Amino acid sequence: MAGESSEEETYDDLGGKQRLKAALHYTIGQICTGVKDVTFTKEFIATLTETAFKECEALSTDVELFAKHAKRTTVNTDDVKLYCRRNTDLLGLITKKGEQLKTDKDDVKKKSKGKAKAPAIDDDD
Repeated sequence: MAGESSEEETYDDLGGKQRLKAALHYTIGQICTGVKDVTFTKEFIATLTETAFKECEALSTDVELFAKHAKRTTVNTDDVKLYCRRNTDLLGLITKKGEQLKTDKDDVKKKSKGKAKAPAIDDDD
């Protein structure tokens, strides 16, 4: 039955959404386990997982709508920045990371261009 899980059900048998939620639950559990001097209940971890998952669903819906409003079919960093516009700290982090990724991408392009235009070695000498 839908919504019920059995012990025989494996990770591969779950639907995509349920697998994402299971992976998130596992990750949150690992993070909580790593915190020293604090013990988290299973109920807390489950509630935190549900909250984080719903927040991710809201984020994905919003950024998809921002892209659609801009008449694009692909979500880009501008959509994520628009989503974060009310949280200035998060917006600053996302902007900084976006600039870093762009710089890294430009560096890779420059390196690949440099290799392509290397002078030919003349063995006639």
